[in-house]
Amino acid sequence: IDEVFIQSIKHEGRIQYLVYDNDNIQYTDIYQTADGKEHEPINKQYISTGCVILPEHPDFSAKPVDVFLSVRKFWKDNLLMDSQSIDVLASFTYFTWFYDSTETAPYLLVIGDLGTAKTRVLEIAKMLCFNATMLGTAVTAANIFRLQNIAKGTLLVDEFERKQSDRGSNITQILNSGYRTGGVVLRCEPKTNEPIPYDTYGPKIIATRSIPDDDALVSRCFILGTMRKTVKELKANNIPLDLNDKHRKQA
Repeated sequence: IDEVFIQSIKHEGRIQYLVYDNDNIQYTDIYQTADGKEHEPINKQYISTGCVILPEHPDFSAKPVDVFLSVRKFWKDNLLMDSQSIDVLASFTYFTWFYDSTETAPYLLVIGDLGTAKTRVLEIAKMLCFNATMLGTAVTAANIFRLQNIAKGTLLVDEFERKQSDRGSNITQILNSGYRTGGVVLRCEPKTNEPIPYDTYGPKIIATRSIPDDDALVSRCFILGTMRKTVKELKANNIPLDLNDKHRKQA
């Protein structure tokens, strides 16, 4: 906003804006633009419930290459997949922190049967991706565009069903609009019937058991396949069976 970096952040137990301008850092509850419009950080109800994950303790001195390598290491240490897939996951994670500087935001489509680590991918992404917003399995069209408009981060969708993915589905239409900057959906305000635009642009990770029916949606995605691993394989590669607060703090 106004060529100033502004981000909702958890700061000393509060949800505030971090304002970064010409190497000056300040924290504020409200940010006012030059035209007098006031902006407030994300409502704390989304944070306290774990729906949206905000960053903490930013390090503006960190080197980009070191950040990328640490992100890649976290994926590799906590998910048993081939090296190329780990590279894709690390690169996508890194991209989510800069997506608003680009014209398009590709999606990541994670395909696999039950028990093949799709949920583990979402768990790690929730810890690492920018403003990660977990929709879970109760996905509706309204959830997608309202939460993307609020969080403007990385939407995580679990168990996306094939019946939701045909060309005529409202969910598919919203997803198809959200890969390019300026993507919006219009919904009428019930009391006034005034059309209200909702921003749908942003990166998304979609976990599913099958390829979506809509070719346009698939064309917007990088596709990763997951395979079932035994407990023996996980232990042999020092992959934790569960992720806990230690991993969240490390992320």
